[in-house]
Amino acid sequence: MVVTVGAVVLLCGAAVLWWLPLAGQQRAERPVAELMKPGNPALPGPWSRSDTAADSSDSEGTRSWVGPDRAEIDQTIRRYASPVWSSWAFSRADPVSEHGEYFDAIVERRPPRPLTSAEQERFFCGQIHGRPGACDNWWVQLRYGQYVVNIQSIDVPSSDAGEIPPWLAEFVREADRSMAEGG
Repeated sequence: MVVTVGAVVLLCGAAVLWWLPLAGQQRAERPVAELMKPGNPALPGPWSRSDTAADSSDSEGTRSWVGPDRAEIDQTIRRYASPVWSSWAFSRADPVSEHGEYFDAIVERRPPRPLTSAEQERFFCGQIHGRPGACDNWWVQLRYGQYVVNIQSIDVPSSDAGEIPPWLAEFVREADRSMAEGG
């Protein structure tokens, strides 16, 4: 009995310690569409753009660009009930388990400089079968308070060095600026 009560108290204490720092990260509530990156990617075009909202509450939305040779870039923003839930969702997202079967490897990359507004950020590169080291697919995960931003590029050519391409770094910086202005 004493062990059970002690375990419950310990779990409750851990939950409070996890929640308190995140509670101060709450951002102003804004329609997701207002937080989306404006304009087209900084790559040769032409690019066609489409926007979708997942539901009428505007807690999720995706902006997609399709360019030459069927290259695609998607930005999805999800608003969670609190920074606690967005942190949990961010930590559970894993491109390796979601897309790993299609690539030789999915590796995490460090951006050249950290973002100014994001509480958390991760960059992943999908190395294509038959082209070791080449990254034509990228996943970027960003967390801003109760918002999680996912950016994905599909078949957008980049260098064989496996480094974050300049166009993607600029795209992410613009998304970061948009989220900072919205917060």
